[in-house]
Amino acid sequence: MPALDDVATEHELDDVIANWVQTEFEDGTPLHLVGDALSGIHHFEPFTRKRLPKSWRLYGIWRKYEIPCRAPPITQDLCLAMAGWCIQHNELVMAGLLLLGFHCLLRTGEILQLRPCDFVLDAISGVVSIPSSKSGVRNNSRENVIIKDPCTLEVVQAMLDLRSAQGFPRTPCWDKSGSAFRSLFRKITEELDVLALNLRPYSLRRGGATYEMQSHGLMERTLIRGRWKNSNVARLYICEGLAMLPRLTMSMRAKFLVARYSSIFINEHQSFVDGGRGKRRKTKVS
Repeated sequence: MPALDDVATEHELDDVIANWVQTEFEDGTPLHLVGDALSGIHHFEPFTRKRLPKSWRLYGIWRKYEIPCRAPPITQDLCLAMAGWCIQHNELVMAGLLLLGFHCLLRTGEILQLRPCDFVLDAISGVVSIPSSKSGVRNNSRENVIIKDPCTLEVVQAMLDLRSAQGFPRTPCWDKSGSAFRSLFRKITEELDVLALNLRPYSLRRGGATYEMQSHGLMERTLIRGRWKNSNVARLYICEGLAMLPRLTMSMRAKFLVARYSSIFINEHQSFVDGGRGKRRKTKVS
């Protein structure tokens, strides 16, 4: 961001920031970084709200010319492999949160807020109550998602047992920062040699929604499970995810690593392969 210390008037402030937006556009800066910067100004300096019309107008024009940088959907095989890697490297909490994010179509912020006291589990199913979801805040209610997948249930139960044994039933399961979560997520993708896919934590929600749609083909059912308020936006979101899947190609080494770590769940839970959410696509390694 430009230095704003010498700005004397609100009008001058808007001009300086607008020039910076124009410069970032010409330099090829990612659009989302500029949007984050503008939102950050309003967050830390509330008096600037509704006083940067030129800057936001330029940003709006930029958005019309550039396709949004959306997180690609993660596949079921890859999610299982990432969770398997975590289990083998003593990252049980991360494994549970990865499977929850994929199976329950959770947003990244929702994943990081989950506490042991938000779960009710038994041998065949469970329910997770999301402390503060996007739609729940709007409607002043708490949203719940059913957990049916046996692998997710077992790993989450182990995660909850661990956190309860540590004496933290009402603190978030992820007891580190959001940056630490994203850093570990990136490290796992690097270890599996899929860094080129540009996966991000939000890929769990997109991948889970895409897999959910593939499993039963019912759009409305997927929209309800994903808790989308605007069905038109959600349909576009899911259809775009389905269209991206053929472009998610992996190297032979990555295919081997994915097959190796995801096989932990295949061997332990054969029912997961032929479970209620559809048959799992088998990874071929040649």
